Amino acid sequence: MNAVDKIRQAGFTLTLSGESLSIKPRKRLSRTQTQYIKDNKADIVKQLKTEKLSGWLEAIGETCQELIAEFWEQVSTDKEAEAYFLGRADKYF
Repeated sequence: MNAVDKIRQAGFTLTLSGESLSIKPRKRLSRTQTQYIKDNKADIVKQLKTEKLSGWLEAIGETCQELIAEFWEQVSTDKEAEAYFLGRADKYF
């Protein structure tokens, strides 16, 4: 189970805005949970970005595997492209 799933399974909601991670209800976080999130923040942010972009590709009905592969290559190597497509995904949902 990945970090995002563990946090959700514990009853928390995760929201990503840019690189800012929001967790609710924050007041319920134990010190151990808070430290776990701090230790795993980079992985959590990466997982949430992947979820958001995958959901967006599905929502827009993209099925061309070649285009999808090119998309993932571009967003993994180009931070501006990643930011652009995350913005598109934010506007879509």
